[in-house]
Order: sequence, then structure tokens, then C-alpha cells
Amino acid sequence: MRTHRVRLLTALLTAALAPAVAAQGPKVVALDSPAPLLEVKVMVKAGAAADPQGLEGLAYLSGRLVIEGSFGDPKNPVTKDKLAEITRPWGGGAYPRVNVTKEVTTFSMTVPKEVLGTYVQQVLHLLFTRPLFAPAELDRVRAEALTFLRSGRLEQIELLGLIGLDTVVHAGTSYAHPDIGTEKGLEQVTAEAVRRFYATYYRPGNIVVGVSSADPAIAEQVQQALAGAGQVEAAAFTPRTAEKPAPVRGREVLIVALPNAISTGLHAGFPLPLTRADKDYWPLYVANIWFGTHRDSFSHLYDVIRAERGYNYGDYSYIEHFEGRPFNLFPPTNSPRRYQYFSIWIRPIQHDYAHHLLKALTWELENFIRTGLSEEQCELAKNKARVLYLSLAETGERLLGYRLDDAFYGLGPGYLDAYLENID
Repeated sequence: MRTHRVRLLTALLTAALAPAVAAQGPKVVALDSPAPLLEVKVMVKAGAAADPQGLEGLAYLSGRLVIEGSFGDPKNPVTKDKLAEITRPWGGGAYPRVNVTKEVTTFSMTVPKEVLGTYVQQVLHLLFTRPLFAPAELDRVRAEALTFLRSGRLEQIELLGLIGLDTVVHAGTSYAHPDIGTEKGLEQVTAEAVRRFYATYYRPGNIVVGVSSADPAIAEQVQQALAGAGQVEAAAFTPRTAEKPAPVRGREVLIVALPNAISTGLHAGFPLPLTRADKDYWPLYVANIWFGTHRDSFSHLYDVIRAERGYNYGDYSYIEHFEGRPFNLFPPTNSPRRYQYFSIWIRPIQHDYAHHLLKALTWELENFIRTGLSEEQCELAKNKARVLYLSLAETGERLLGYRLDDAFYGLGPGYLDAYLENID
């Protein structure tokens, strides 16, 4: 009799808990789009800042291996080459892409709406619920990452300077290493560490899914595909929380010496205690449009350093981290941060002019803080901001990316939804 009572109690508890378990599935944000191609984004709320100490690069390798480390049946796995064969008929965008930043890892896919059911069954579901993390693929991806780090120091000089500033501003915190990791950290990552990272962070409750469709059936289909994510036999890590950067005390200088460098790049920055969720964000946004708009001849810094004096290619400023600055005209989505910083980027100049530009950079910033904007300058900056809005909202993928970022920052209405109103 007791056995029957225990079984009955177990059944009742299971039934009672079922809705609660379902409620822990990934959150879904939707973008109403009539396009025949469906954008799908999966944002895992863990990035490089979650790397355990000594394993810097684990988040990057884990993200890559979800796609490239094979998945499905271990006896007949879907390798990266087989995945390419499966997705090829649906276009290049159907092969998943991954981007690992400080606080999130985002997977992106583009598929025709009419094949979503097949895509979910053959790719999306198995990709996130039955990853294999093949050791041979780990070795290959690790080798690629190490090669990029070692060669990038000499080949990507502008990127090196930007990463250097990021590291200095966030020294002593979990932000203080490149998203790709460090040489020592990458070399220490094992397949078991990847499984543990996956078990810790790739859980449905730690995932936000974005779909470019207002159809509830599509949203539910994608959501259910990830319902079993994160279930592997591995001990979870103790989650690492991002730390707030220390305030700046006086002026600090970091010199990165490169052999045979033909020019000097200058960078300056300090922690900024606000994000898009703060009310002071928009006044600073407009002010920065005037002071140093990225890759645009409109701004004051560009005007006084390049246009008037011809020192270099361009000069810009930022009130939040801008991922991939040397390569992107507009800020990419899905690199949100809880802790932001203000920065100035003076692109490479001749060595002999470096000290002059360092003085100019300092004076221009201090004068900007001291005098602010005139009414005329403010109106010009607001008009420019309205023009930039068209580029920020240019594609469906960007629009969906902003929706995911809105979820990270807890914005409602969203960043682009309220953009023009906030500018005014």
C-alpha cells in the first residue's frame, strides 16, 4: 500500500510541476516581418566574462563547438561538413553563425519559412540538445584561435589598440581579456570543460530566442526545439558574475610597443556608469553624435583633427562599447554589456605627431565637458541622429538583434521603437 501511495504522490508532484518546468523554457522575442526568409537568433546569456579563471577562451570555444563539434547520434554524427551539406539547399544563411562577446553568445540563422519544420528537426533541435564536442574539433578550433591571437598582434594593429584599452579600463574584472581568450587559457581548455560550460549556461532559462515572425506557431516551434538544451552529464561551474570596473584615479598610460610599427594609434577611455536603460543615455548619445560620430565626417573630432589638419584617416568617440570598430560602419547588435565605458579612438598617425595628438585629444575632451553644446550644435546633432536611425534599422537581422538587446537591458519600449522620440 505504501508503494502505491509513493507512486501516486510522485505522479501528482510530476503533474503539478510540469507547468513550472515548461515556464522555464527559453524566452521568445518576435519581430513582425513579412519577409519570406525567417531570421532566428539564439542568445545565451553567457560570454567571455563567464570564463572561469585560468580558462579564458572557454566561452569562445564552446560557442564554436556547438556548431563545429558535431551533434546528434555519436555513431552517425552530424559533422560540420555534413551540416554544410544539409543546409546548402536553403541558402548560405542557414548554416549557423556564432558571435561570442563579453556577456552573451549569439547564434544566428536565416531559413525560408516554408522549411522551418525540417530545419528545426534536422538542425536546430539537435544542435542545442545533443552536442558532441568532438575532441578533434576542439583541437582544430583552438589552433585557429591561437593563430589568430598570435598573428593579430602584428597584423591587426588597430584592433590590438582597441582591445588594449578595453583591457585597461576593465583591469581586474572578468571583462579584462579578449573575447577569444588568452593563449594560456585556450591551451588549458578540455572537452570536459566545454561540456561543463554548456551544462552551466546553455539552459533554457538562460536563453533568449528571437524570430522574425509574429506567428505564435513559429515562435512555439523554435522555443520547443530548445526546451532540452543544457542537458549533458557534466558538473556545472560556479557561475561567474561580471565585476564593476574600478573608477579612474588620475591619468594612466599604457604603451603597447610593436616592432617595426609604421604609425601610432591613440586611445583614451574611462568607465561610464550608465547603459541604454538609464535616462541620461540619450542626452549623452546626442552629445556624442556631435563630438565623435563613428566613421563619419560630421563630427567635431573628425573636423579638427583630419579635415583641418590632415593628421589621419579619422577620429571618433563612443559612449558604449562598439564591437569590431575597424570593420563596421554601424554598431553591430548582440554585444550588450552591463558595464560600459566612454572612449576616444584616434586612428594611426605618424610617430612624430603622437604627443601633439595626445595633447589635442585631452584638450578637446576637457573643453567638450566644460562647454557642452550650443543650441545650434544640439539641433545639428539631433538631425544627424535621425539620419543614422535609417541605417540602424536597415535590415531584418539588425531589427531582430536590437529586440534581443532590448531583452538584455530590460527595455520597453525597445531601443529603436523609442529612438526618434528620445532624440526629440
